[in-house]
Amino acid sequence: MMIKDKHQKLPSYNHAISTLFFLTFLVLFASFGLAVLFYQEPFSFWEHAFSDLGCTVTRQGKPNLVPRAIYATGMLVEGVLMLQISRQFTGQLKFRNQIIKRDLALLGVVGAVISILPNDLYHTIHSIGSGILVGVMYFFTMIFHFEGRQQLPRWRVALDIALLQVAVFPYAVAFFANWESKQSFQKLCLIGIFYALLSIVSASEQGFKPGEFIRDLSQSQQQ
Repeated sequence: MMIKDKHQKLPSYNHAISTLFFLTFLVLFASFGLAVLFYQEPFSFWEHAFSDLGCTVTRQGKPNLVPRAIYATGMLVEGVLMLQISRQFTGQLKFRNQIIKRDLALLGVVGAVISILPNDLYHTIHSIGSGILVGVMYFFTMIFHFEGRQQLPRWRVALDIALLQVAVFPYAVAFFANWESKQSFQKLCLIGIFYALLSIVSASEQGFKPGEFIRDLSQSQQQ
């Protein structure tokens, strides 16, 4: 019982880990957004998959070199960030479920690297890599919410978890059923995961606070 109580007092993450998760969000959406700007045909967020940005050619057969390079770079940076998260959970500091989180982050590295393979040439492998990365983010979000449920109002925890399921499982069904609406669900899935993840990794005293970052950035610019 004493061991269990001692484990419950361990933090789920620290400021560095929280910041790294925020960076995974920023890098992912910044790379997607930049790649869309260079995409050689109109990119519909409801018809195109983000994986299209990493293909060798567009759907209309146009060369896709620049968006592919941006997409691949973004995924590579995602892998580096997940590796850093794994190293944080490997260090001398003790965290709850530390080994699980270390291995989960390493799995995220694998997913990010595999997803670099172009979807139009290696669809199955690319899809596995992307699915692994999304799954890793999903399980981190769930673990952090169960560990840190005392740090948020009960209604907020319930809302976050409910939104997370609504975001993830409809996309999974749409993807495997190959519905035409699956690309719409993909965007909602990513937004839902990162909303819930960023909500919980900023909840504790050790968490990275976006408001503090914006305030510090504004003050540094004024100086």
